[in-house]
Amino acid sequence: DADTEPFVVLAERMGSLVQQTVGNHPLNKLDVSYCGGLAGKGTKLLTVTAVVGYLKNVIGGANIINALPVAKSKGIEITESSSEVSKDYASVIEMKFTSEGVTHSIRGTVIGGQNRLVGFDAFSFDIPFYGHMMFVGYEDAPGVIGIVGNNLGKAGINVGQMSVGRSGKMAMMFLTVDRQVPAELVSKIASEVGTDDIRSVRFLE
Repeated sequence: DADTEPFVVLAERMGSLVQQTVGNHPLNKLDVSYCGGLAGKGTKLLTVTAVVGYLKNVIGGANIINALPVAKSKGIEITESSSEVSKDYASVIEMKFTSEGVTHSIRGTVIGGQNRLVGFDAFSFDIPFYGHMMFVGYEDAPGVIGIVGNNLGKAGINVGQMSVGRSGKMAMMFLTVDRQVPAELVSKIASEVGTDDIRSVRFLE
């Protein structure tokens, strides 16, 4: 479908981000919502592709044929919804996912052929969605961006782009980096910032 084809890669990466966010905790429910121009289109393949993105990090050999049966066998409830309303972008995919009673949401879009991550929970931002990335959720305070940047710089990890979303007293920072941030460095940054809401994630081409 010409309307949905540009969003296939985005859907898979969003599914992968869901898995990398929940980590080793089981996914109980995934609701994929299509907003704006995608509403009412043939989005079933996008939903299946999102499930493939999630499962690839879990079982390896996931594809559009086995994704839904495998998800069902793992007790994951998959739902799909749509809304013609999209506040900031022409078309947005939103994924709400629940793991062990905790629900999060992520939002993505495609602009000029480029996949963009534009929201996580209550935080809005706009950053390219590919390669190696890191996100940090923290209590909004001066100096946090410096802590993250200094640690990455000392490790020789170059930051490509950064986008920060703020909501109330909290903030979330997403960064694109030129290589994966090692687990020990993630732990060091988490300790210095005072947060456990931090992940190093990657999206292979």
